[in-house]
Amino acid sequence: MKGRAALFASMTLLVAVPAIAADANRQACVEATEKGQTARDDNKFSAAREQFLICSANKCPAVIAKQCTEWMQKLEVDQPSIAFRARDGAGKDVIDVHVTMDGAPLTDTLDGKSINVEPGVHTFKYAHAGSIDVEEKVVVRIGEKNRFVDVTFVAIKPVAIPGPVQPSTGGFHVPAVAWVTGLVGLAAFGGMTALAIIANHDETSLRSSCAPRCAQSDVDAIQTKLTLANVAMAVGIVGVGVAVTSIIVANVGGGSKQSGGAQLRVQAGVGWGGLSGSF
Repeated sequence: MKGRAALFASMTLLVAVPAIAADANRQACVEATEKGQTARDDNKFSAAREQFLICSANKCPAVIAKQCTEWMQKLEVDQPSIAFRARDGAGKDVIDVHVTMDGAPLTDTLDGKSINVEPGVHTFKYAHAGSIDVEEKVVVRIGEKNRFVDVTFVAIKPVAIPGPVQPSTGGFHVPAVAWVTGLVGLAAFGGMTALAIIANHDETSLRSSCAPRCAQSDVDAIQTKLTLANVAMAVGIVGVGVAVTSIIVANVGGGSKQSGGAQLRVQAGVGWGGLSGSF
């Protein structure tokens, strides 16, 4: 009697275990169909494909497996894919490109093969060594297959580091004001010399002819020539002094400044003289 009871219990267990396993598989298949449809409706085609693969397996009931297989086929038709084409500034193909989609890594090599992506608006960022990163938004539509997305890289221009400032090597520089004042000074010295010679000649003539009873007008004429000679000498000294000073300033203390021009005024009178200017 006990042997029969044990045999019956064993047979019951052998029947019950497969039934329990079948129920668990059926429940997993049902859950996969639900999750797959939800993911598909949310345009998450990769997640939907994983679930449809589960519920289309042979372990699932035939009705469920058949439905999931049809959904899988429809998903393959709707699944969009893109192919990136990257070129440099010279129009040559670029292969080593790091691509991210919505901040997540997508690929590091553009070998011409298309990549499955989810439909919707995505932000793609492309990075290539020695080039400026490129970022763009792309609308990927359901059913688009092998869509080309073109990228053009611009090389990064090297930044020139300025070196130390070198002193000017332009050589000896004579500013315009030096030429003007120098010429004025030399001309004044020439006039002084001429007036002095004439005055000395006239004085010698008077001493030999009428001294000491010469006419006062003749004596005054000689005195005027001597006064003008003194004025010319003063102008010459000032002109040459300004010329020398401007040359020193241009080549030592103010060589970077360029004289924009010179305005000179020579003023002379009996017993005085002067030179003024603006530079």
